[in-house]
Amino acid sequence: MDRGKLKARALSQLSGRWGMVILACFIYGLLMSGGSGVSTSINMSTANVSSTFFIGFLAFALVGSLLSLILFGPMQMGMSNYMFTFVRTGNTAIENLFDGFKNFVNSLKIGLWYALYMFLWVGLPMIVLMGVSFTMMFAAAYGANDGMIFLIMLVAMVGSIAISIFSLIKIIGYSAMFYIKLENPDQSGVACLKKSEEIMRGQKWDFFVLQLSFIGWGILCIFTLGIGFFWLTPYQKVTEANYFYELLARNNLLRNNVPNGAENNNKNQDETQEDWHLYEDDRNAGNFVEAGKEDWNTSGNEYWKEKPTDQDGGDDLGSNRGSDESDKF
Repeated sequence: MDRGKLKARALSQLSGRWGMVILACFIYGLLMSGGSGVSTSINMSTANVSSTFFIGFLAFALVGSLLSLILFGPMQMGMSNYMFTFVRTGNTAIENLFDGFKNFVNSLKIGLWYALYMFLWVGLPMIVLMGVSFTMMFAAAYGANDGMIFLIMLVAMVGSIAISIFSLIKIIGYSAMFYIKLENPDQSGVACLKKSEEIMRGQKWDFFVLQLSFIGWGILCIFTLGIGFFWLTPYQKVTEANYFYELLARNNLLRNNVPNGAENNNKNQDETQEDWHLYEDDRNAGNFVEAGKEDWNTSGNEYWKEKPTDQDGGDDLGSNRGSDESDKF
């Protein structure tokens, strides 16, 4: 995808609307960092309190972490909804940020699935690496020879680099998960997670470079004492939303057609179609969902065509798209 076009479109969409998106990103960041912030501050404060209160502080920190986990799914769904509504229409409301709570159970489940997969792919390897590090310290303390210490240090260093790279690959691979769930509410969390990995194949490096393109602005924001991040964060979020909008459009996973800022303004139909990779009949129909339903079963995507089973943990692939009203936002 053309990063320049995506970023230019984001700036065009934000023109005259910065305030509403800045406020949404601020509220989102405040809520998402609240639990972890409480946990961190409490852990730091335990250094100066007696052991009598340590268990109480630890319990409070655990509650903060649990709160973050509970909020994660609904807030991610709400933020995805806010951003897609914004790129589609140019108009949205703060209330859209909390739409994930309208169907709290399903939002919570997809957040928990994401957390579980990240723990299995990232958390467990990190625990293993920590075990190796402790082994290294134990060996050093009890007089292991220099060769053994060097070997353990080398394993720990290489392992740390490998886990970091692998973690980044997984995080990027799952990055479209919440947008897919938003556009396809009848699909289970596991299905959306696997579909995200599928459509991100061959796109991970592109998305990674897109993120890197904001580093220069991030450095400049540091010199503004962090104030610049109030503008950089919306810019980055809207650019990402445009990226995933186009990615989902390419894979026939959208409910609607062309987003705000990508209409036929000063363009002919072929140029607009090329920008968003939509078929002519989809554009004439004006409703991407209907065309997507047909393509879903005829595109050769075997995974997404699977029929539901009772043994897959509720993975209701291919089951009556959009028929479960309770699962919609």
